[in-house]
Amino acid sequence: MPKISFLWTIIFGIIIGTGANLLTPLVRRLLNKISGSFRQRYLQRKETFEKSVEYLLKNPYDEINLGTEKNGLFLKSFLFLTVAILLVFNIDIHEDRIFQIFQISTSIVFVIFGIDDFKKGQKYQKLVLAAWARRKESHPEIDLD
Repeated sequence: MPKISFLWTIIFGIIIGTGANLLTPLVRRLLNKISGSFRQRYLQRKETFEKSVEYLLKNPYDEINLGTEKNGLFLKSFLFLTVAILLVFNIDIHEDRIFQIFQISTSIVFVIFGIDDFKKGQKYQKLVLAAWARRKESHPEIDLD
């Protein structure tokens, strides 16, 4: 491999530096557009969340139902993940290869369902906790703990 001379290093450095300086405004505009769309989506989600909390404060029975749904989703997630772990640990290396692949693929499906239910449960938990905190703030004279 031939040696790269000091002159070529300087030339490539100047070309890369000039190109970076020319592309910086374009990249900055692109990133600002992406950042603006993320900010807009975040504000929409935050507004929807606030409306949901207000709805739960006005309808306490729906808050109870949502709490029950949250607990059910967490329990279902726990069961799915437990079954997935049991399926993986129950694989016998002396069994048929197709049955092993079936067990592994079934456990992957159970893990996906478990994670999905856990994420839904966390979303409901955030709503219930925010409604509880807001209710606690509105009645400081009463100890709700």
